[in-house]
Amino acid sequence: MFSSIVGNLKRTLEDLDKKIKEREASGRKCDSDLIRINAIKKLSDYLYRLSESSDISYKEERASREIILDWIMRQAPKIDVTNLQREISEKFGGEKDREEDLEREMLKYMRTPERSLDSLVGLKEEMERILDRIVATIKHGPGSSDPLPGLDNPYKSLSNFLFIGEPGTGKTLAAEGIATALRERLNEDVHFFVVQGADIKRSAYGESERRMAALLDAAQKQNSISIIFVDEFDEITNRDNHEATMSILNTLLGRLSGSKAVNKVVFIGATNRPWAVDPAIFSRFQVIEFPLPDEKARLEMFTKKMWSYRDNLLFDKSALLRFAKETEGFSGRDIDTVIEEASVAAFRRASNGKKVMISESDVLEAIERVRNKKSIQIVSSNYQRFVNQRS
Repeated sequence: MFSSIVGNLKRTLEDLDKKIKEREASGRKCDSDLIRINAIKKLSDYLYRLSESSDISYKEERASREIILDWIMRQAPKIDVTNLQREISEKFGGEKDREEDLEREMLKYMRTPERSLDSLVGLKEEMERILDRIVATIKHGPGSSDPLPGLDNPYKSLSNFLFIGEPGTGKTLAAEGIATALRERLNEDVHFFVVQGADIKRSAYGESERRMAALLDAAQKQNSISIIFVDEFDEITNRDNHEATMSILNTLLGRLSGSKAVNKVVFIGATNRPWAVDPAIFSRFQVIEFPLPDEKARLEMFTKKMWSYRDNLLFDKSALLRFAKETEGFSGRDIDTVIEEASVAAFRRASNGKKVMISESDVLEAIERVRNKKSIQIVSSNYQRFVNQRS
């Protein structure tokens, strides 16, 4: 009997210690102090009942009292009353003002979309399908005079997408192009929010979720459609921190669906590192892959970006095909870098006052310099491994 009572008490206090450590390890100091306060109150009540009880022996009462008092004396000094008061005040006193401040802060990420889908090579048809889906939901969705099946759900957002692809494959350009095209097709303003994952991520418990909610609320409160583009989405949906990811995801999906659906918002997450994203994300978003451009797309890029300046070129159009063949594995951004470096090389070579002329060797040497960048090779290797595992 004695060992049972004392043993159960020790196990209870050990469980409390474990919970406190877990809260503090995740930055939840206020929660750990609330556990301490609640436990001290219950243990004090238990001490009083011990003194009044006739069901246990003096030896059992004394051992239990010593264990409880030792725990209280060890934990009570750790309670940070000032921090607790401040946290409670923020949570229950100034919460509304704080949410409004966060929403105002999120407005700094809003910009006017300018680039069009015409600038996108290789994926324009896919982006047009996305655009059609969004417009169809707006014109035939909730509240429409002409609703269509599957589009009239008042508890669903316009669309959620996850863009995946290596750096420089056009994910940001595509999101902005969709916003620009949507503005033209609807003939009304479209608000375009561009946010980095690091702008949302915070170490304090619950803060990332609060910032995500503020971003969605700020977008929803605009007087027309908003597109939210969160780059480096893996920063806040990392598979190595599943608990935090699920908390953010629940906040996100809770705003994008349910009784308070953010049905004026298109949400687009983007990542260069899809292998780092929690698998739970992929089942809840429409995944759009941005592959590296093939030879045909690369030729189109070189033609668009160089041939309009043919008066400054020392080579004919057939050289563009060679450039396209030599740049296998390059992204659109890599090709932009090649053209920029070739132009700079030609500028350096030109004498004062003479016209700058770009040679074929300028471009080929620039291609070689970009190819030698190891970071591109490393990312390509990781990305290709991920794609192979998904297929």
